[in-house]
Amino acid sequence: MTLKTASILILEKFKDTIYDNGMEQKEFIAQSYYNKYSPFWVSFLQRGPNKGKMKFLLKSQDYTTEIAQRKEHWKFVNASSKIGHITKLKPVAKNRFTGDIKGTRDKILVLLRGDFDSLIVVILPGKKSDYTIDQEFADGALDEEIDYLTSKVITF
Repeated sequence: MTLKTASILILEKFKDTIYDNGMEQKEFIAQSYYNKYSPFWVSFLQRGPNKGKMKFLLKSQDYTTEIAQRKEHWKFVNASSKIGHITKLKPVAKNRFTGDIKGTRDKILVLLRGDFDSLIVVILPGKKSDYTIDQEFADGALDEEIDYLTSKVITF
């Protein structure tokens, strides 16, 4: 089992915004999880209508400063200022993205459901440099394991 140490978050979209400058922002609330990923566990919102929830954003805003060849359309961000930017999401197949979690050796896989209705976020500790996982994810070889783990999630 490739994903035996994985953590999973199931995120549901609750807001979709397109700004005048063309930037898109999609807001998601974590609904359930499998195997807590401790770096995210400090990110529960402290105030506002989503107090006590974990909120994540997909942003098309190009706020990163790397060279043009390394830029990606979507950035995955935590709404808590304790974490902020998590990763740029690199598309590897239709509705499938990979990245690495800023400041760690961890890999992130994101599976898009519907028209950005929900995201399955798979976090693989220590697998940042294991690029065979990217190809297995793109080919669907990990789908059975992801389905199994998502069947074990706990609702917040």
